[in-house]
Amino acid sequence: MGITRRRVSILLVALALPLLAACSDTTSSLDLALDGDVVIHVPFKPVARVTPAGDLAIDGTSVALTPAQRSALAQYDRQFTAIQQAGHAIGRAGQHLSAGIDQEAAHAGSAAVIGAAHRDVAGFSTSLAGLCSQVAALVALQDSIAATLPAFRPYAVLTQDKVRACRAGTAVAGDAVRMAAGMARQAGRMAHAASTAGKAP
Repeated sequence: MGITRRRVSILLVALALPLLAACSDTTSSLDLALDGDVVIHVPFKPVARVTPAGDLAIDGTSVALTPAQRSALAQYDRQFTAIQQAGHAIGRAGQHLSAGIDQEAAHAGSAAVIGAAHRDVAGFSTSLAGLCSQVAALVALQDSIAATLPAFRPYAVLTQDKVRACRAGTAVAGDAVRMAAGMARQAGRMAHAASTAGKAP
């Protein structure tokens, strides 16, 4: 079980990779403020903020927007918020999944426990893939805003490299899940076999 738990710990670290890779790098970052603003940090540029209402402020000064630009920026804020929420939900699901993997190892003979763990693994993998799709959609929206709003262009920091990093990170996390589940399954079978052998007359 110690090995399994170490694998699950690796998984939980891997869960953070897609979101972090998608929303930051060594030079720029996007953060979600408590008031719901998306805060964009770019080196040697003043901070930009996009509000849930679609307002854009750079260094505290509001930028004049058309109704279409404001609508697109509001959608940008909503999509980024949804990605943050999905990332947190995936982290919580990973913790639940790690507990389920341990339970599977402890109850190898229980069809209900094994079935639940398998469903959790399948649902978890689907959630990871969905997160990357959300990141790709945000990149496309960001680029469309930058094309019509020059003031926003320096803050269009998400690239297709971020989408690829997200997919690579989710692949790592998915592999970690499957490996941990497989190891737990094997450990459970061995424990069950040992227990059965010990009870034999």
